[in-house]
Amino acid sequence: MAARSGAATKKQAGGNAPEPRPARKKPKDPLGRLKSLGLKQPWQVALLLPKAWDDFSRPLRNFDQPILEGCGYAIEASLDGFELRFTGTPRISGYLRDQAGRRLGFTVFGDTRDLQQQLREIQHQGPQLFYGRMGGFNGRPWLDSLEIVNRWWEGRQRPVYSGKTGVIGPELVRGRVLAGLREAVPLAATWIAEQLRDFGSESDLLSLAGAPGETLQSLLLQAHLPDDQEQGEQAQQVLELIASLGIIRAAKGNLDQGKARAFVPGDYRERVRAIPFALTAEQLQAINEICADLGQHRPMRRILTGDVGSGKTCVFGSVCAAVADGQGKSIILLPNYGLACQVARELSGYWPDLAIQTVTADADAIDPASDILVGTTALLHRQLPWQPDLVVVDEQQKFSREQREQMVGPNTNLLESTATCIPRTMALARYGVVNVSKLTGSHCDKQISTQIWQRHQWKDLYARAMRTLDQGDQLLLVYPLRDKAEVKDEEEGGAKGPPLRNATEVFEGWDKRFPGRVRLLHGQMSDQDKDKALGDMREGKADVLISTTVVEVGVTLPRLRRAIIVHPERHGLTTLHQLRGRLARHGGEGWFDLFLPYPVKEPTMERLNVLVETNDGFAVSDRDMRLRGVGDLSRASEKQTGADDTFLFGRPVRLEILDRALEIVR
Repeated sequence: MAARSGAATKKQAGGNAPEPRPARKKPKDPLGRLKSLGLKQPWQVALLLPKAWDDFSRPLRNFDQPILEGCGYAIEASLDGFELRFTGTPRISGYLRDQAGRRLGFTVFGDTRDLQQQLREIQHQGPQLFYGRMGGFNGRPWLDSLEIVNRWWEGRQRPVYSGKTGVIGPELVRGRVLAGLREAVPLAATWIAEQLRDFGSESDLLSLAGAPGETLQSLLLQAHLPDDQEQGEQAQQVLELIASLGIIRAAKGNLDQGKARAFVPGDYRERVRAIPFALTAEQLQAINEICADLGQHRPMRRILTGDVGSGKTCVFGSVCAAVADGQGKSIILLPNYGLACQVARELSGYWPDLAIQTVTADADAIDPASDILVGTTALLHRQLPWQPDLVVVDEQQKFSREQREQMVGPNTNLLESTATCIPRTMALARYGVVNVSKLTGSHCDKQISTQIWQRHQWKDLYARAMRTLDQGDQLLLVYPLRDKAEVKDEEEGGAKGPPLRNATEVFEGWDKRFPGRVRLLHGQMSDQDKDKALGDMREGKADVLISTTVVEVGVTLPRLRRAIIVHPERHGLTTLHQLRGRLARHGGEGWFDLFLPYPVKEPTMERLNVLVETNDGFAVSDRDMRLRGVGDLSRASEKQTGADDTFLFGRPVRLEILDRALEIVR
């Protein structure tokens, strides 16, 4: 890469501006809809890297040579006529002709008005530059897309950027990025060097990243407009590695966390004896690890992870009781009203001598004499009578970083509990910034089978659901939207794609099929109505629950054996695994069905198959981190996943490159 960098930089940064189209009047807002991709400053276009390149270095000029289906081709040829057809789907069809008179057909479906105008303009102008994806028709090569390309790109690599559906298309992204690239690159290079000055000068940084002799400016230009694709890929890999060094630096910065108040927790073994069942060896070990951390002089940052039913509540509850015995104060933050009340009742039942107060939206003023506060986000809006020594955040994936740490001062210990860590937390654990206590066992033996179903398999899935009900078990159906109003909001917000069913509409249909046996649950219902719907399911007054993802946490239905998640592609792995945790809570078999009414892309299917392959929440979290990226690991970050890990917009840093960066800085 270094051997060619000088020529590449000269060609790309010299007299030829990287804007391939005729000069336009600059927009008042140079970013415009690029802001939807996370950019805030015009110079950041240099950090929005392309995902691929269309190769115009050697256009196809001879239609007699072998042509591969499924590949994109740059083509130099003449237009040999076209026609419009309106039978069935509107489309435009025609032929291109090479210099020897051989023809290659093309068909473009849908709204082709712009293409029609362009084809009319070039019809008698001789050879033009085109780009299309090769398909097949009647055993012959046939283009299933066609684009007329500006001659500026001949002999070059044209970058392909990601757009945002319903907001900005890839073509407009490319135009905006390239229009500002020449001015942006020097500013972006200066910013990167400043952010990573801990690693030395710019040349020191590039030597660490394996690119001696390069400059940040040359790398950024090559990453967008390389001489060839190999050069572009190498430049992007170096920038990814540099971004990874930034991630490691941010993570290490988390280790400087101040000093904790020195206090000694009470003997947790006395508190454990009051629990009416024996804790597992893993639970006792976790309690011991956490209490040992609390005795240190630096604030604890620890994760307690374990699947539903592994007994996390007993662990953090015992720790809070030990903190109270050591004259400390604790707060337990939970994601919803029902779960907060349930945990408070449970802990008060174990230790009636402790002052445990439940804090929800309609709760009374906080009693300063309380040892433990158990509450919802209402805690975040109350004036606390004391600074807590320990904050426990249960179901951490349901809270933002700001919410999780709002009550955590420089001297406060933080314990986050979850069945499925968010990617950022997994990465912090991986790099030793937070410690992990892991519960792998369960107080009951259960086997949950997960399967993905396509639209044509609905009859079979429905029959299995009916057998579940016939056997006296309960059924859960989860839909992504609440009602028709929410569907309308999505449509008005620019959402595209097939129509989605909603929970309220589906409930009406199932209620007619099973009158009196079906209940509805969604987030806009009052707490009382939610409690009634769930109470009817627990008491056997109903057998079918139609719900949104509000059922994700804090719901125990002993007879629930099967859950059908409609449109699972709209949910993250964490949410889906939490929904799976509702099944077979008291042991036995359960069935978790992911129903896809419409086809999904391969990366989405890969993500959903993670749930088919493992029931281990920690393994699900690890795979989620690998698929989504790790997020910004700085303490100030709100980014939970790798959308913009540090400075590469829309480019999750791959875990293997992050590990390479860790080896460099060790």
